[in-house]
Amino acid sequence: MQTFVEAIVAEIGMYHSYSYREPIETIFLGGGTPSLLPADSLVKIFTALRQNFDILDNAEITLEANPGTIDQEKFFQYRKLGINRLSFGVQSFHQNELDFLGRIHNSEQAINAVTLARNAGFDNINIDLIF
Repeated sequence: MQTFVEAIVAEIGMYHSYSYREPIETIFLGGGTPSLLPADSLVKIFTALRQNFDILDNAEITLEANPGTIDQEKFFQYRKLGINRLSFGVQSFHQNELDFLGRIHNSEQAINAVTLARNAGFDNINIDLIF
């Protein structure tokens, strides 16, 4: 995981010259399960983003999260990093469908994840559902 994070940080640095210091309005950390990353890895990524790009104070910063990979403390850490929107990969509230999809969470964990996120101060939350 450390090698992966180092590669992301290096790539962020490579794109610095292409940004022309244009203000960044949105950041989306997704694809895979970024909520598996430890807090120190996210700190490295956000440090690189802030050093290389002009991120607006009111930018929407989203992190994709699997409900089976989070807890209350992670949500507080996300808020400290400036993440202000969460995208939960719930997919379904039917256990047989979650099992078929190989998801690591159940519907109770999905509901709990949204509750914990709200308790941590998130008011911009989406859930992905498969229909």
